[in-house]
Amino acid sequence: MSAEARTEIAAAASSVDGVSCAPYFRQSTRTGDAVVRLGRKDAASNGFGMVTVWQVWIVLPQALADAEKWIDSHDEEIRTALDRELSVTSVLPAETTFGTSTTNVVIYEGNR
Repeated sequence: MSAEARTEIAAAASSVDGVSCAPYFRQSTRTGDAVVRLGRKDAASNGFGMVTVWQVWIVLPQALADAEKWIDSHDEEIRTALDRELSVTSVLPAETTFGTSTTNVVIYEGNR
């Protein structure tokens, strides 16, 4: 079930021009490269089972102003594309570290 969800979410994200999303982690600092990550599993409100929260991490340009402009120009299209596979509940600009280098990313989070 997890592999199927990851594949479907990655395909939805990849449908956006300039975004190339993999279902599992890959180390890339190229703008537009993305991965699907398991965010967490929350207890369902009815007490039965878990609600899986997924994240799509997208690499941004390294100049912060360019990263913010990239988000501004792609955000609506990305949320619309992801909406086919998950309900987006948050969008978070962040940094991640690969080795000794930090990389700007934006994290789209939601559940199915």
